[in-house]
Amino acid sequence: HVSHTRTACSGEHGNPTMAIKHNNELPNGHFRKQWQRRVKTWLDQPARKQRRRLQRLKKAARLAPRPVEQLRPIVQCPRIKYNRRARLGRGFTKDECKHAGIDINYARRVGIAIDLRRRTHSVEALKRNSEILQDYMQRLVVFPKKSSKAAKKLIEAGKYPKLEDIEIAKDYGGIMPAMPAALEGYRKITDADRNTSVWNQLRQRKFEKYDTRRALFAKREAEKAEAMGSKKK
Repeated sequence: HVSHTRTACSGEHGNPTMAIKHNNELPNGHFRKQWQRRVKTWLDQPARKQRRRLQRLKKAARLAPRPVEQLRPIVQCPRIKYNRRARLGRGFTKDECKHAGIDINYARRVGIAIDLRRRTHSVEALKRNSEILQDYMQRLVVFPKKSSKAAKKLIEAGKYPKLEDIEIAKDYGGIMPAMPAALEGYRKITDADRNTSVWNQLRQRKFEKYDTRRALFAKREAEKAEAMGSKKK
């Protein structure tokens, strides 16, 4: 007795299925994932919020009168879409510290954040952040590192204030600078605006910059030639 051949392929459980044709995706249904075992809840969110707040208060009390956070500058957001908005930056630049008369290494020791990558391209930002640094240094009180007898004598002599006489900011970000007011909003275009070409102004500044570099390079070359001529004599 000869058995008849099947014209369909056997499935996973032995059930006859149609043969797969063409270059299509293989049928592979992802079922029975048992997702109930991997459900995660966030029911402790209010408790975590309270715990983080208490930890911040404990840290502030432990570090008092030293601020909890570092002093940070005010910068403009990047891109044309957001550059009208101001926010706190990563740190002060070398030029801003130099303009305020503060050494970078000393600034890091007294709670001032430093950013070596950012550059100050506008005079307004340089002036604003320099004023923030100067105001911070005027209100800064540096205590002796060790409570030795010499330090106690300095405190008694009045060179260092006592901890009881200093007002400590209770809020978490008490040392941060206040955000500036919003920039000028929309207004009507005047005749002066129509007659002024910003593109020409930018081109003129660019040419002035190149002329300054060219003059500086020529001056250096002249000094080198003069030095070489003096050596030959």
